[in-house]
Amino acid sequence: MEDALWTFLYFLICIAFVEELTFRGFIQTRIRGIIKNKWLSIIIVGLMFAIMHIPFQMLKAKLPLIPFIQMDLGHLISTSILHIYFVYIYTRHNNIIAPTIAHALVGFVPYIF
Repeated sequence: MEDALWTFLYFLICIAFVEELTFRGFIQTRIRGIIKNKWLSIIIVGLMFAIMHIPFQMLKAKLPLIPFIQMDLGHLISTSILHIYFVYIYTRHNNIIAPTIAHALVGFVPYIF
C-alpha cells in the first residue's frame, strides 16, 4: 500500500503537475491568446500534448518512430482527447489543481490494476 501511495505522489507531482502547468497553465493560455478560435487552439495544443508523449511511449514500446505511430495511433488520439478533457476541467474550475488530480489518476490507475 505504501508503494502505491509513493507511486501516486510521483504521478501527481512529477508528471501530472508538471504537464498541467506546462500545457494547460502556460502553452494553452498563450496559444489561446494568439489563436482566437477556441477549438482550434485546443486542438493544436492537444496535438502538441500527444506528440510530447511519443518519445517516452516509443521507449516503452521499444519501437522506432514510424512503426510506433502505425501501431499506437489510438494512443495518440486518446491523449489528444484527454487534453480536451483536462482543458475543460481547467477552465471550469479556473485552477490547475483539478486537472492535475484527474491527470494523475489517469496515469496512476493502470498501475494498480
